[in-house]
Amino acid sequence: MLSELSDRQLAKLKECFTKKIVSTNKPIVGSENKVKFELINDYKESITVIKVDIDKCLFKKLREVKFIQGNEPKKCDYLVIIPDKLVEIWIELKSSEVETAKKQLEQILKNKEFYNLLNQILDKYYLKNNNSKKSIKQIPCVVYGRNRSPSKSTRRQKQKKQAKVKAKSSEQKINILEYRSNQKVKISELIG
Repeated sequence: MLSELSDRQLAKLKECFTKKIVSTNKPIVGSENKVKFELINDYKESITVIKVDIDKCLFKKLREVKFIQGNEPKKCDYLVIIPDKLVEIWIELKSSEVETAKKQLEQILKNKEFYNLLNQILDKYYLKNNNSKKSIKQIPCVVYGRNRSPSKSTRRQKQKKQAKVKAKSSEQKINILEYRSNQKVKISELIG
């Protein structure tokens, strides 16, 4: 991967970002191969949401601007950023193979060069007035097909709807949440 992109290249990547105001009880939706996620704004006020189509759009454009050369790194399908709540929701949709999805999420969360690129685009186009670099909470989620059962660790911790996965390259644990396709997930519950 290369490190710096021109303004023209960043503008091309911006096409993969959608910023909108989501009012109360309205969903943020994404889907792929009959697997669908729905995040519901259950706050009393409207929230600003930036949705990034990582898999189908951003990585395709990264290859076009020659940011990615050679083997493509592991990635997830979507990123939903809620700047007001200081949260990033990383989403991988899988009809099956939940464990593979977890590995994809782990790898993209550890990809510092990709994360720096995202921040470069966000700072330039979306978060211009947000000068404070506060701590952002990252929430990785796997959304799996309706006929797929959750991983064994999720069944054991059903009351928490959470599977703890130990990252291979560090001692840090990454909590990856699992949801069924078409399950409506309230943002406030997801953020905690």
